[in-house]
Amino acid sequence: MPPKVKVGKEKILDKAFAMTKENGFECITARSLADGLNCSTQPIFRVYENMEMLRQDLCREVQRYFAEHVVGAGKTYTEMGMSYIELARKEEKLFQLLCTTIMEEETEYCIFDGLPDIEGLQGDRKHELSMMVWVFTHGIASNVANHHIHLSEEEVKELLVKAYKAFEAV
Repeated sequence: MPPKVKVGKEKILDKAFAMTKENGFECITARSLADGLNCSTQPIFRVYENMEMLRQDLCREVQRYFAEHVVGAGKTYTEMGMSYIELARKEEKLFQLLCTTIMEEETEYCIFDGLPDIEGLQGDRKHELSMMVWVFTHGIASNVANHHIHLSEEEVKELLVKAYKAFEAV
């Protein structure tokens, strides 16, 4: 009978997520991850062919984490935008990984598609407004997370409200 697997995919991903949250993904190596799991690198490479495959799974986890914490039933664009920017501010290292995922994969990771604010819109107009909202909000979040701009919560809210009204009028 083969030995029981003690370090599986979920445990590896959980540890990689925690380490990324603390130090950023660029600090994760097979050895550092194995040390964090108190094992050799063998269990990691039994699950993942290489570190890039782990990174891809981790990126999906980070996307899920952000969506889970930002998207809420009945939230308005402003509330969701505020949540997204605040999470980017608090979870700077995870946000950096999220940004590289978006840029590398050229995905439309648009968490604003299901907004109650735009439910009545159809087709291209709904997509256009959703994308304008996404690009603007993501831009603020990126600048806040990277310490390029320093905005209070009230300043962020004011910008989001003004931008939404302007986008809606286009």
